[in-house]
Amino acid sequence: LPESTLDEYLIMPSSRFMRDGINYETQEKYQIGYDLMTDRIIIPVRNLLGDLVGVMGRLNKDDIEEWENKYFPLYAFPKSKTLFGFSENYNTIQQQSFVMLFESEKSVMRLESQGVKNALALGGSSLSPFQANNIISLFPQRVLVCLDEGLDESVSCEMAKQLKIVTFFN
Repeated sequence: LPESTLDEYLIMPSSRFMRDGINYETQEKYQIGYDLMTDRIIIPVRNLLGDLVGVMGRLNKDDIEEWENKYFPLYAFPKSKTLFGFSENYNTIQQQSFVMLFESEKSVMRLESQGVKNALALGGSSLSPFQANNIISLFPQRVLVCLDEGLDESVSCEMAKQLKIVTFFN
C-alpha cells in the first residue's frame, strides 16, 4: 500500500494504548492512529522490509459485544506473511541473538515502551512456515514463545519445534 493510505486516518496516540503501557514515543514510531468512520484505533502493518501492507483496527471500547470483532483489518493483508516489529527490531535481534515471539502487536509496542526491542508478533496464535523461516533466518540463539493465556501448551511446543534450527554443526 502507498504510505498515503495512512492519510485517511488521524495519526495520533491512543489514550487506551497509553493506559496499556504503550508510551507516546512508541505509538508515534509505529504510527498509531484513529479511524473516525469505524471508531477503531489503527495499527499500520508492514512487511519484513518495512513497507506498508495493511491496517489493523482495534475497536475503541471496553465492552465488546458478542457479534463485534475486537480486531478487524481495515486494509486486508496476509497475516501469515507478516511479523509485526520485524523491520523495526531487526538490528537489535541480530545484536542480541534473541527473539521474544508474541501473538499481539500491542505486546511488541508495550515492550518497546520499556526499552526492549527484540520482540515480534504473529498477529494471532499460529505460526506460518513463512514466519518461521524468517525468524530462523535471523539465526537467534534463543526464541522465547510468549502466547496468550488460555491456549493449550501444545500450541507453544509445536511453535518451538517449528523454530528449532537444525544444522550440520548441531
